[in-house]
Amino acid sequence: MDLYESKIEDTVDSWERRGFSVVRGLFSNEETSVLRQALEREISQERTPAPEGSTVWSGRPVFYTEARGPSAGVRSLTYVARCHDVMPHAPLVRRFTDFRGRVAGRLPGGALQRGSRDRLCTSLISIPRGRRIDWHQDVGPGSPPLIAVLHLSRRGIDFEGGSFLVRTPTEQTVDTLPGDVVLFPWDAWHAVTEVTRGERMVLSSGWLKEEDTEQRRGGTEG
Repeated sequence: MDLYESKIEDTVDSWERRGFSVVRGLFSNEETSVLRQALEREISQERTPAPEGSTVWSGRPVFYTEARGPSAGVRSLTYVARCHDVMPHAPLVRRFTDFRGRVAGRLPGGALQRGSRDRLCTSLISIPRGRRIDWHQDVGPGSPPLIAVLHLSRRGIDFEGGSFLVRTPTEQTVDTLPGDVVLFPWDAWHAVTEVTRGERMVLSSGWLKEEDTEQRRGGTEG
């Protein structure tokens, strides 16, 4: 049995019982700190924001800042499959995305998604003080069985507030520590409450939707 096999079994069992899963300490405090600091530097670089509504089919990371509503100022930096190997501390990121893929492969409909590395999509998401993410679903054609979110920031040190909420179908507040991973269905309603101090950062792993993949192919092969 490898290092993560028991965690994967526990994760699938929790998913079947609760509709989502929390993996405690997938990364150590030291690993999480190294990754957080490197990604903070990455997202803080000067970049040209992507146009609103654009897809992530370019050959480089796509930077986007939410312009309106309660999420205004929320920043994201998204890497598609071809960019993953140039991410800061790529081996750590790969451990995270591989874990998500192995869990997905154990769930209904997940086996095909597990092997579709071309559609892998990982986003660094940063929520500043005074902002929140309202209830929403990340659902569309070709959606994967789950999303995995690696929590990077330290509550009480890096930020306050910013609780993660999920409905599966009952509403639950999920308390996390740095290095914890939350996995939940792509079509589950979820939200983040207002960050009252500092900045909250996570790394989210999922898959491009089918229409995004087709647009990316059209843009690179045409």
